[in-house]
Amino acid sequence: MSFTIKEIPVGSLIVNSENDRHGEVDDERAAIATLLGQLPGKMRNLAKDIAEKGQLFMLPLVTPNGDGTFSVCDGNRRITCVKLLANPMKSPDADWRRFFQETKSKFASTDVPDPISCQVSDDQDWIDDYLYRIHTGSQNGVGQINWGNPQKANFQERTGKTKKLDISRTIEDVLQQKGLISENTKFRHANLDRILSSEEFRQHVGITLKGNKLFYTKDPQKTLSGLSHIVKDLSSGELNLNHLLKNEKKRDYLSRLDEKGILPVASDRLDNVLDFQTEQKGAVAPSKGTTRKTSDTASTRRFLIRSDDLPDFPADPSRKRAKDIWVELQYRLEFGRHDNAIAVLFRVLTEFSIEHYILENALTNVSNGDSLAKKYGKVLAHLEQAGAIDKKYAQTLRKFVNTEPIISANTFNKYVHDRNFYPSDHHLRSMWDTLYPFVLKCLQ
Repeated sequence: MSFTIKEIPVGSLIVNSENDRHGEVDDERAAIATLLGQLPGKMRNLAKDIAEKGQLFMLPLVTPNGDGTFSVCDGNRRITCVKLLANPMKSPDADWRRFFQETKSKFASTDVPDPISCQVSDDQDWIDDYLYRIHTGSQNGVGQINWGNPQKANFQERTGKTKKLDISRTIEDVLQQKGLISENTKFRHANLDRILSSEEFRQHVGITLKGNKLFYTKDPQKTLSGLSHIVKDLSSGELNLNHLLKNEKKRDYLSRLDEKGILPVASDRLDNVLDFQTEQKGAVAPSKGTTRKTSDTASTRRFLIRSDDLPDFPADPSRKRAKDIWVELQYRLEFGRHDNAIAVLFRVLTEFSIEHYILENALTNVSNGDSLAKKYGKVLAHLEQAGAIDKKYAQTLRKFVNTEPIISANTFNKYVHDRNFYPSDHHLRSMWDTLYPFVLKCLQ
């Protein structure tokens, strides 16, 4: 092996005056001043992160100088921040000195890392090969390949880590203001971010993230009560990282809270979302009984079911399969990758919703031999007669029993049974946007 891992005191690490990031300068002091001058915003953000977390997440690569010190080959920005957090007086000017003093003071309860685990190598050829793979681009797959937007989105959905609004700190502030948790509550921000990592989980507990702001989608008092329970489970250790690494485990945990009556339910849904911090009225929620217009385009809408189409019905045994399919269509199956699966599951979800309504309402005019179109027509007539949907929307929905190309039972049948009939993402979106209120009504 061309390197070893060694714990090295910060005082023995020398910021490289020949760093490829800026070229040769006179000494370590000049190297520090150059890094701060070239990348002031990024250096501030890095220093704050190190001060808050108390650790480096990437091991610096260093080489021995022969006198007990080590020159930093990779990780100079991080070592610069650690050195100045440990001793702000070494900053190159008064402004930087003030910044590092204030940052260190703000996170006084967190220790600046010292010593630091480093990769140590005296093989310059190996060091150069390492730097080539880390810093010179993908090199046709040889080097490090930076994540694009889809990969970043997948990571953010899995972990809840994002550059946008700090959701966990916003929740902490509101819970403390309302007296639902004490200032001494051990608030595990990273784990709360994980359990609220995507719209599926946020809306389950009664909140949503829109335009980098947090809103209530369900009764604020019940939502905050549920959130305080989750925070206390995290604080006590009853809910820990092992429960949060997989989305299925998150769903299991939230389902257990549902069974105990801890989280808000479908009937707690608001007609208008409310600002999470002020509880002032936000945007009007979509009507449950009319067709909807959307500004989504093929380039921005990755999933059939949009994030604000709430699966607002209980996950009891009679609806569990439908809710599972809903979640897959809303968060997992993407246009361009899973079009056939989307088409088939869309039909299955529609059938399940119709069957559920027939059983729940004991419709006697439906027979086992009825086609999907006939069952749909009878459910539609029952909904209209009960006043659950308005006449204008019912008129639109009647198209489904015909053979119109955009929205029809015939189209659904072809998606499943006609090997020459290919799913169209445009048609699928249009059908869902029309059928969504109907499907939701059947499942509620």
